Amino acid sequence: MASKKVEEKKQRCECSHIHDAAVCSADGCGCKEPIPETPRTRFKRLAIPRVIGVLNSLRILGNCSGSAYEYTDAQVDEMFSAIRGSLEAAELKFKQPKQVTFEFHG
Repeated sequence: MASKKVEEKKQRCECSHIHDAAVCSADGCGCKEPIPETPRTRFKRLAIPRVIGVLNSLRILGNCSGSAYEYTDAQVDEMFSAIRGSLEAAELKFKQPKQVTFEFHG
């Protein structure tokens, strides 16, 4: 599925300066007004550290493959099957329609 490139909108603070940052810092402005967070900036703010955490956890899990540990192929298969299942479930949440509808039948 091709990703749709969406331009990030610049924010306007209370003093009417336009900014990319979360706080007004325009030259000569000095108001330091907070700029409202958009759904796109909130997603980036939350998703980036969470993805980094998942990647770090997987890297650390890989450390269990060293010679100091003993495991069977079945244990490894079971472990990665569980990880793949959770990964697929999380990915589906991004691909399913976001609109939930309801109607009475009858």
